[in-house]
Amino acid sequence: MMDGFFSNILVFLLLRWLVFIYNLLRFPRLKPMPTPENPKVSILIPARNEAENLKRNLPSVLRQGAFEVLVLDDLSEDETAQVAQEIGKGYPGFRLIRGKPPPQGWVGKNWACWQLAQEARGEILVLRMRMYSGRRERWVGLFPPWRVRMWYRH
Repeated sequence: MMDGFFSNILVFLLLRWLVFIYNLLRFPRLKPMPTPENPKVSILIPARNEAENLKRNLPSVLRQGAFEVLVLDDLSEDETAQVAQEIGKGYPGFRLIRGKPPPQGWVGKNWACWQLAQEARGEILVLRMRMYSGRRERWVGLFPPWRVRMWYRH
């Protein structure tokens, strides 16, 4: 009985190893892209019913010095769009995007992030998933050019 058990384990492990080798040889690898000297950073903020949090946090995000800051109003039921527009009107890199309802098969946050990524013009995209923060943050400074590597699929 034990011989059959160990044989089954051995066959299972052998199959897993073969699948690993097949995947290693068959699937394409990501190739590193050269990083620009001063990459343009786009900070992307999907916002749904975030009016209060935007009042507290959006001004500090706008002062980061990013190439652009995009806020997507994801069909909010509060004043998210108005608050974002009011705060961002003095910043040249700010854009407010009105979100569209998700198509069949998409869920809310994923669809909002996709819309933002399609609108972004920067070389590095930073998704800010939540506008609440208890401390000051510095996003652009996190990406010195010599430490950033971008990847693409060929």
